[in-house]
Amino acid sequence: MATIKQKLAMKELAVNGGNITGAMRKAGYAPSIVNDTNKLTKSKGWAELMNEYLPDKLLADKHLKLLNKKEVYIKKNGKKTEQPDTVAVSKALDMAYKIKNKYPKESSNNFFAEKIDISVNKTENIAEVKENNSL
Repeated sequence: MATIKQKLAMKELAVNGGNITGAMRKAGYAPSIVNDTNKLTKSKGWAELMNEYLPDKLLADKHLKLLNKKEVYIKKNGKKTEQPDTVAVSKALDMAYKIKNKYPKESSNNFFAEKIDISVNKTENIAEVKENNSL
């Protein structure tokens, strides 16, 4: 269960536009804790608050809307054209994924956080492909 300070930090985070250290200061966290934001953001209480205020379904819905967001431009000839609003899309998604800690952990050897070992029987793979193509 989230603590009172965690709840205060969450409310302040919404007010200040995403500054976690500022939100922690306003919530009354000690300077030593403010300097190590992981103590808040990696806690179970914080995860519960994230799930309550930024549920994955909401992020997915907004993600889809932002990915499809268009800006309307009027050309010199008077014709309207729509183009993706890429700046808004990338900034909004980046903030949401950072807040939810959804980015993979960086690795010095590999961009991906986990290695996946896949071994496939070629005969079975071909059969699966044929089945999928027949749908």
